[in-house]
Amino acid sequence: MKIVLAIVIGLTIPTTSALAGDWNQWRGPQRNGVSPESGIPGSWTPGPGGNGNVVWRQATDVNRTSETSSGARDSGSVVVVGTRTAEPRVFFMHSMTARQTSRMIALDDRNGGFLWDYVTQVYGGNGFSICPNHQGASTPYVDLAGRRIYYGTKEGRLQALDFDGNLVWRRLTQGNTPGEDPNAFGVTIHNCGNGSPLLRDGRLIFHLSAHYGEPENRPKVVALNPDTGGTLWTYAPTYRRGLLHGSWSIPVDGVSSDGVPRVYFQLADGAVRGIRASTGVEDWYHEDDSGFDRTKSANSHPDGIGSEGVASPVYNPAGPFEVAGGAIYVSAGEDPSHPRNTPVGTGRIWKLDARTGQEIWHYPSSNNDLGNVIAAVAISGYRLYVGDTLGYLHCVDIRTGQRLWRQLLGGGEIWASATVADGKVYIGTQDGDFFILADSDTFTVLDEDNVGAAIASSVAVAGGAFYVKSDDYVWKVSTSGGGGGDPPAAPNGVEVR
Repeated sequence: MKIVLAIVIGLTIPTTSALAGDWNQWRGPQRNGVSPESGIPGSWTPGPGGNGNVVWRQATDVNRTSETSSGARDSGSVVVVGTRTAEPRVFFMHSMTARQTSRMIALDDRNGGFLWDYVTQVYGGNGFSICPNHQGASTPYVDLAGRRIYYGTKEGRLQALDFDGNLVWRRLTQGNTPGEDPNAFGVTIHNCGNGSPLLRDGRLIFHLSAHYGEPENRPKVVALNPDTGGTLWTYAPTYRRGLLHGSWSIPVDGVSSDGVPRVYFQLADGAVRGIRASTGVEDWYHEDDSGFDRTKSANSHPDGIGSEGVASPVYNPAGPFEVAGGAIYVSAGEDPSHPRNTPVGTGRIWKLDARTGQEIWHYPSSNNDLGNVIAAVAISGYRLYVGDTLGYLHCVDIRTGQRLWRQLLGGGEIWASATVADGKVYIGTQDGDFFILADSDTFTVLDEDNVGAAIASSVAVAGGAFYVKSDDYVWKVSTSGGGGGDPPAAPNGVEVR
């Protein structure tokens, strides 16, 4: 009985409000980029709906073509909910560059038809000019049962919408708009805020993407009441070493074999934290021990090369190929749009004990040929997949930390995290190349296409289909094929503010 109990506890995974078949948050119900679904297509031909396996295609600038200029590079991913209900929905963020703002978009999953958008204006000043083409960096968390959409905007608004696109509540990280949020957290966002939230046991947890110059006593992670937006706890850590530029790591959660629900994330000092989901109290941190240069320039702007806390950790529960307590896998990398060089050898992957933060291994262990890594890993059985900005996809054995293979994917930078489903690996590049690979110990290409625009977001899998979002389009791809082309033009003036 004791052995059985230990196995059950070790396999505990986070709770989620998603229904079976849904992809309700960043990288899916467990935030790990892995889907248990079968029958997912292994090939497709990008194009309009009805083209091969394409069910529908919708433009990312739908209903806002005249207000969106070229160059938007939105890394936020698609979420899909209600696939087994009468109201299946697709949600994603989009940059409205001509209006210097972002919007949340809702589509009908059955045909890709436009339903509504919610436009959020930036504060003004230079807030938009810092990061004009990355307004849509957040991936929403969708609570289907509560009919709520939670997300953060680039300039620091934390928002909840209902399924009709009405604002339920809003919180501000910084109080630039008088009277909008008297309880703003007073934290300056650095470049693009991410704000892809996590809902855990009645606590909505946001990483605030704080500026590297923020004092230590300012909150970096907060937990809010999902119904009201009220503050439940804040986490203001002590930095163990110098900061590098910024931090955009998305929090993930897990319950290891000690039965404690924790939240895991990186900050701009390169350290990974494990904190209690219920209280925000820190249990452990793992310091960046890569030896990366962390020096600063004369004007105190970070110049070092190394981990800025860009990539998000992944929790992998105990299992046949995993350690008894479960493990955290975290990527080291830096903002790819920053002008510093990011040559070969600037990336690192750590495997940590989820209970203590103790390092189990790091990859590569020697002769580092891993480029800058901003993507999170995906784990299928004992195989780990992660891409780098040199354009290589790495496959690593999680039992040993040793490489199984490394392969160049067309040559474009890889920002997107891989998705694994039905024995296949789905991943896109900044050159618009999209690959479907065999989930295998050897590199095997099942399908290769080019979608004509950069892919910075991760693939979603829901209801027997996969969803690809480039800078220009969203596609739904299923073996059931498509209908009669792209959705009809959206009605004019459909906007919720």
